[in-house]
Amino acid sequence: MHVPQGPHQRQLPSDQSQRQVLLIASWNVRGKSLFQVADVLSDQKIHFDILALQEVGAVAQGTVTDYGFWNRNDPRLQLHDELNDYWVVCTDCLNSHLGQAILIDKSYTDGILGTLKGDRFIGAHLLHKSGAKMWILAGHLPHHQQPIMDYSNAMQELNSLLQRTQHSPCLVAADWNATLSGTTLDAQALQLACLVAESKCQLPMPKEPTWKNKTYDFFLASPLLLQNRSCCK
Repeated sequence: MHVPQGPHQRQLPSDQSQRQVLLIASWNVRGKSLFQVADVLSDQKIHFDILALQEVGAVAQGTVTDYGFWNRNDPRLQLHDELNDYWVVCTDCLNSHLGQAILIDKSYTDGILGTLKGDRFIGAHLLHKSGAKMWILAGHLPHHQQPIMDYSNAMQELNSLLQRTQHSPCLVAADWNATLSGTTLDAQALQLACLVAESKCQLPMPKEPTWKNKTYDFFLASPLLLQNRSCCK
């Protein structure tokens, strides 16, 4: 994801439960810490309902829970105004490069009902202001120079997570490191396309490249999310 320029402040309805548009982004921050990310969001006046971050640096400096996530009550998170607007799910206890995080706007959800963590993916079970529940999964898939078996293992992990979360709508935001555009799919994209077909999910794709001339950052929507859009439209 290229960080968009200009204001992205929302005009929120008086009844937060009636909000119908979900603003979500996936961003590989290339080693920036959560606090540096927060500074960018503040300086650029950018705000999202949900923000999935990959390659987050300095995660080890935070207080970690028994489940491997950064403690959301860590005083350093509380001191930063921009981060204080979000529920923060963050860890570097993964096989992906550096850490990953999910930032969830507190005005969009009443809280986080649960979390999960694999080797390449993390997840948060959200309670929307309307009372609806949904899963957000975030991931960072293996780079092309890594063995294709690593990508295959990541697809198996995602398939397992989709089955675990199948009783709630689920949206996956990730840096997929796969090229699904064009007439010829690379080996990684072929594996992802097979998983999408087997799981009956859909891939909402951005209209422009997200990294140089490639589109690596996009979303995967579960069948239940496509049927029940009370959390997002």
